[in-house]
Amino acid sequence: MLQLITTTLYGHPVWHAESIEDFEEFLRGRKASQYSIYRGQDSDWPLLPYIARVATRKTILTMESRLHETFIAESQPYVGVPPKNEWDWLALAQHHGLCTRLLDWTRDPLIALWFAVKSRPRNAEFKPEVWVFDADADNLVNDKTQGSPFKTDLTRVFIPQPFHPRVEVQMAAFVVFRHMLEYREGFCELSKNKLLRRRLARVKFPHYKARDIRTELNKRGYNRFNLFPDLDSTCKRIVERLKRRPNNPIERTVNPLRGSTAAHW
Repeated sequence: MLQLITTTLYGHPVWHAESIEDFEEFLRGRKASQYSIYRGQDSDWPLLPYIARVATRKTILTMESRLHETFIAESQPYVGVPPKNEWDWLALAQHHGLCTRLLDWTRDPLIALWFAVKSRPRNAEFKPEVWVFDADADNLVNDKTQGSPFKTDLTRVFIPQPFHPRVEVQMAAFVVFRHMLEYREGFCELSKNKLLRRRLARVKFPHYKARDIRTELNKRGYNRFNLFPDLDSTCKRIVERLKRRPNNPIERTVNPLRGSTAAHW
């Protein structure tokens, strides 16, 4: 059952849901912006960029500048068509695991829900949730040829170029944070940002419902294979498909060198 828990926490509403149907009821009952974006988390992590967890507020600017310059220099041999501006370079770095001032979001609420429940609950502390950010046109980076993500005067949203199939399939969006030295982490949590916090909503799910939600999402095509379209996923899908066949060509046998089972063709 969908339930409104509170509207007072930092100025944004918090909802409780137990199923995809509850979540879809929540989505139908609200006036979403055409620029709304969504973020799924497996627990109640603060809405802060990754670099805030690995650098101090006084070293963030120096560290991210060095990381960014080094990434551009050393990634050149692996980048087919290099990005044309700093915004998309930063998105590319974020996509490949570099710590940046970006926070990942998506324009598809069910993709966000999948990211919230994709991992098996480790314990009761596992608290899946989906954040909604109703951005408007004023919050968007419309011209990436002007300005720099490292000198933004406000925390903003931008949509990257589809430099990788995964970015396109996941309908990726990013929040780029303004550096603010007065905050301990060097950035203001989005849920505490006085200009933006009232544009947020949060939907929480009980950990024991994660498996059921994940199963239903898989039926609708929201799964790792479809959301991570690369060769690794392709190979995993092939193996999984062959394992389900009656005449399985992947046989189990004893490895005489290790005394354990090993797969062979």
